Amino acid sequence: MEIYECKHKVKCDFSGCKNIATFSLVKRGLLRHDICLCEDCLNEIYNCVAKIRVPKAVESPFKLNKRLKKDEK
Repeated sequence: MEIYECKHKVKCDFSGCKNIATFSLVKRGLLRHDICLCEDCLNEIYNCVAKIRVPKAVESPFKLNKRLKKDEK
């Protein structure tokens, strides 16, 4: 899945939104699906997803070394 800037003037795909789409969300596969979004709708989607999905932090190698020392004892 990728996000591109819209090159054509099209209306945002969300119902009730009358803004011009600035971004296009593309799902590649056997059939190509595009969803055109304005900047406001894209920000709303981002905020909604951020409430549900929080990226996990990468574990520090320093903590890994401490865990390895505990396992050896």
